[in-house]
Amino acid sequence: MIGPLDMLALCAVLLIGVPHGAADASLAMQTRFVDSRPKYAAFMLAYIAIAAAMIGFWMLAPIPALAIFLAMTIYHFGRGDALAYGTQSAVVRTLIHGGFIVFVALAHEVEVTGLFRLLTDSDVWPLMVALRLALLLWLILFGLCFMREIVSPRAAGEVTALMLMAVLLPPLIAFALYFCGVHSARHFKRLAQDSRINTPRHRRLAMVLALVSITAIILAAIFMQPASFSDGLMRSLFIGLAALTVPHMLLIDAFDLVENTKQETGHATA
Repeated sequence: MIGPLDMLALCAVLLIGVPHGAADASLAMQTRFVDSRPKYAAFMLAYIAIAAAMIGFWMLAPIPALAIFLAMTIYHFGRGDALAYGTQSAVVRTLIHGGFIVFVALAHEVEVTGLFRLLTDSDVWPLMVALRLALLLWLILFGLCFMREIVSPRAAGEVTALMLMAVLLPPLIAFALYFCGVHSARHFKRLAQDSRINTPRHRRLAMVLALVSITAIILAAIFMQPASFSDGLMRSLFIGLAALTVPHMLLIDAFDLVENTKQETGHATA
C-alpha cells in the first residue's frame, strides 16, 4: 500500500508534472508542420497514436517498457537540466544530470523494487542489476567530466544537491520534488518567456489538454485497481507518463532543432 506522503507526491505529479506537457500542441503550432487546421488534427492524432502505442507496449511487455521509460526519463530530464547551463558538451552533461533517476532507484532499492513490481506485475531484478551498472558508469563519467571541467561548478553543485535529495528523501517524494519543482518549473518558465505561446488562447488550450490528461489518468486508476485507488493511481500515472513522454520528447527535441536552425539561418543571413 502507498502511504499518505507517497499519495501526496503522486497528486503533485498528477496536478503539476503532467500539465507541464499540455503546451505541446501550442509549441507544435509554432512550426510550419502544424500551421493549419488539417495539420493540427493530424498532429493530435499522431500524438495520441504514439501515446496509445506505448500503453499497448507496456501491457504486452511491461519490463522492457519500464526500462525504455527510465532511459527516456534519464535523457529528457538530463537534457533539460544540461541546456539550462549551456549547449557545450550537452550530450555528455545530459547523462550527468539524468543520473538523478538512477540515484532515486538505487538509494531506496527495496522500496523502488516494490514500486516497479506494482507497475509491471513482474520480477524486476534484471532491471535493478542494469541500474547498478548504470550507476557505476555514471560515477566514472561524473568524475571525468568534473576533472576536465566539462561540468561547471554551479552545475556540479546542482547535481550533488539533487543526488543528496534522492538519498535522504523517500523515492516518490524525491521524484515529485524534482519533477514538479525543477524539471516542470524550468519548462513552465520557458513557456512563459515565449510570447508566441504565452497568450490567452494558448493558455486555454493547454488547460483543456491538461484537464483531459488528468481525467484520463484518474479514470484509468479506478479501472485498473478499483479495490485500491492509491495503487491504481500509481500504475495509471506512471504508465500515463511513459505514454506521454514519447511524443513529448519527440516534439520538444524537434522543436528545439527547428528553433536552432532558424537562429543559425538568421545569423547567416544577417
